[in-house]
Amino acid sequence: MNKEILVEVTNTVTYDIYKEFFLFSSFRGKSYKRKILIFYVILFVGMSASLYTGIIFGYDFISIVLSIILIIAGILISYLVILAPKVYYKSAKSLVENLTIYRFTSEYLDVELKAELTNGKSEIAYNSFYKIYETDSYLYLYISISQAHIVPKKDIPINVMEQLRTIFKSTLGKSYYNYCK
Repeated sequence: MNKEILVEVTNTVTYDIYKEFFLFSSFRGKSYKRKILIFYVILFVGMSASLYTGIIFGYDFISIVLSIILIIAGILISYLVILAPKVYYKSAKSLVENLTIYRFTSEYLDVELKAELTNGKSEIAYNSFYKIYETDSYLYLYISISQAHIVPKKDIPINVMEQLRTIFKSTLGKSYYNYCK
């Protein structure tokens, strides 16, 4: 394997980074923030229409059931957006809040974890990744459907990022998604 390092990125996952990853992962896609906003708009319109028809025409069984469903959906989405990231971050804090060093080469990613409880090093071939998502701020390198390495792009020079995009496209094909603006 080629050992020439293209770039080395050091990262420690904070709550803000984890929250952004959690929301991206939950609503995976280019416009995950817009999906949340659209849901709240639909919820508001539905509740307003339900309240209006209830006041004007009186409440019947179906209106009450639909209102309850909208309220439960609103509570669930609010939990997912506001509380769930905090709960999951606190439960995994000892795992995610460690110094991780990512060394990108032309053939693989070298990941080195430096933590209190454990230290480790692994080499991951690019074609072994489940999927790679590139956003404006981060690279999400999924090793399984729910686990990913979070690499901040701010420390990667533009020319190296172009090289990495080419490598990702050639090795992963349709499993590489570029969601940059």
